[in-house]
Amino acid sequence: MFLMFFGITLSAQIDPLTSPYYQTGSYEVEMLEDFNASPDLLIWKPVSNQGAPYPTVLFQPGANGFGSSAIDKHSYDIYLEHLASYGFVVLIINNTSGGPAGSLFEDMHTWVKNQVNGGESWMSTFIDLNRFIVAGHSNGGMNATDVIIDRPTEIHAIVYMASYPNPGDFWGFGSQNVSNYNGKVLLMCGSEDNTSLPLIGTTNNIARTAYNNRFTSASCKTWAYFNGVGHGGFGDYDNSSQPVGSLGREPVTASIRHILVSFLMSQFHLNYQAYNNLNDALLRPNSLGEFDNTCGFAGQPEYTLSLSAVPENGGQVSGAGDYMQGSQVEIEATANQGFDFIAWKDGSGNTVSVSSTFTFNMPAENTTLFAHFDVQSSVFLHARNNILMYPNPASTEVYVEAYDATEIEIFDMFGELVYCSKISRRAHIAIQSLQPGVYVVAVKTTSAKRYFRLVVQ
Repeated sequence: MFLMFFGITLSAQIDPLTSPYYQTGSYEVEMLEDFNASPDLLIWKPVSNQGAPYPTVLFQPGANGFGSSAIDKHSYDIYLEHLASYGFVVLIINNTSGGPAGSLFEDMHTWVKNQVNGGESWMSTFIDLNRFIVAGHSNGGMNATDVIIDRPTEIHAIVYMASYPNPGDFWGFGSQNVSNYNGKVLLMCGSEDNTSLPLIGTTNNIARTAYNNRFTSASCKTWAYFNGVGHGGFGDYDNSSQPVGSLGREPVTASIRHILVSFLMSQFHLNYQAYNNLNDALLRPNSLGEFDNTCGFAGQPEYTLSLSAVPENGGQVSGAGDYMQGSQVEIEATANQGFDFIAWKDGSGNTVSVSSTFTFNMPAENTTLFAHFDVQSSVFLHARNNILMYPNPASTEVYVEAYDATEIEIFDMFGELVYCSKISRRAHIAIQSLQPGVYVVAVKTTSAKRYFRLVVQ
């Protein structure tokens, strides 16, 4: 079912190391530590308040196993310090204990709100409570889930890094019910993650099930599954049982940065290029084995591109649809037998392109483009179909002869019908009222419909 839902793996094209988000963003970043919070916070934030208040991420690291200290509050700087350089405040909870954490995220969220609303802390200027995101790696993501259940309208997104909402035990006891959460959701997993819950399933399968079936009220959600990435790829720490993955440290880092930054930038900075980098398969890293996204772009409306063939039976057109301003739309015109493509024109008759296939830059308005076609050599067609039309060019009258003709129609080059009449074998048509130009004559016979070009002088 999962493969049917997502389809075959996508043809993402770029080398992760060429991702624009592999490099740091434009914001100069500073590190703070706040020991008044309990537990204390490691903070990455832009130095300048220009553009503040900023979207804010409250993050908990993964858990250290018994007797281990591999993970600490700096183990995620490669992602979180980096994220701050794109205009985010990132608060890292200094807690690497395993298991459920009770009210940890609620308590920390309350503490941050008090700092912001108190008006004396730097947080009152820099933190945007209306763009508040929680996140976590592994056990940290599970703990972050508690606060989206209890405060679904105050937490605007949750990011899972090799994590998921708790499915509960074999009988479902202890399950975290996220069906009422209506914020945004990002789940990222790696193909070489071998972590699991005994008797329940692997991290990847549990996360997939959460994406498919559990976040039923989420306003939007994104799934990213990386090939060659292990559980440890989502952090930067030394634990032999949680390797980075066969893809290698730098490509893994670049791949995860691409999805994390483009998702958060498009949804919380309303950055259209980030949205495009997330959703255009040709702009995503080739390390992505699976990708799905239901998140639109709230910062910009979509406009309708309509395409028409002139004359209607002259050919086929493709590429019509709803697009955002600035979208690069591939449109194509294919001539039917007996016709040649001439040009794409707008509603005013201006030529847009003389190439049958071209890339159209979508404007901020509904747009209609017309693919104009012309009839091929009329002499050949007349002889082949035993139809005569003369004189051509003509100025006052034209004759059409065909032994099995039933009807004749004349269209201008915008596809408008300017003449129609029943005929039997031979027709004499007065054309003095027609403006000089090129017209398409359609002759219906008992067996077919033939098209010819008529030039009126």
